[in-house]
Amino acid sequence: MCWKQAQMLSEKELRDHFNMPLNEVAKKFSMCTTALKKLCRKYGVMQWPHRKLRSIEKKIASLRAEQVGKVGI
Repeated sequence: MCWKQAQMLSEKELRDHFNMPLNEVAKKFSMCTTALKKLCRKYGVMQWPHRKLRSIEKKIASLRAEQVGKVGI
């Protein structure tokens, strides 16, 4: 996919894939990571959020497990 075709991807289409690594999303849309990053910056996304989201999900799971352990005492 060339840059002109990449520009046809909507912001919502990108946001729907934030839970995936950048290179997997680029591969899915048949584009290089540089073009994907360029498109993200156009939409105001300065960093691909996959790792941050994964970190938050792990923290939530840990807190839930901790809470369940305290309730069982």
